Amino acid sequence: MKKVGFVLSILILVLGCGPSETKENVATIPGIVAVDVHGNFTDIGFELTKDIKTTRSSWTVTDETTEHDFTVVIYGTPSEVFEIEATALNFSSKDTGEVTKAFLGYVATIPYDGSSPIEAKKWVESNINTSAETTFGSVELEIVANPDSPRARILMISPVDKD
Repeated sequence: MKKVGFVLSILILVLGCGPSETKENVATIPGIVAVDVHGNFTDIGFELTKDIKTTRSSWTVTDETTEHDFTVVIYGTPSEVFEIEATALNFSSKDTGEVTKAFLGYVATIPYDGSSPIEAKKWVESNINTSAETTFGSVELEIVANPDSPRARILMISPVDKD
């Protein structure tokens, strides 16, 4: 598990810690609220933890096994989503792209105003082994597949007009 802690520490350093604490002028993902996201995952057995604050909260859903750790963090307020970050870690001997693409493809299907769930899922599946970004509506999807962390894949979903 030291390896997992090290990988997560590196991911936090590379990606930062999500949106800032203040809500002023923060762009949001249109047509979606926090429960729309975490509800999709708790319905299929993910565990939910909440960190509720006045201006910026986070909801984290996790599915951890001996073969993988799938995590989705939703940043925002109960009525607005600022950003969604999904991390998939592969602990098995299987190909990381194969282990992570169904999970990250599912994350990409989260509906919001202007979304294209089927196209977003296909885009994730076809880009799972490369760092890439695209836009659906007013929302950007970005995959991080860093060769220095070959067992990790990250999908970030954020408004195009983010600060």
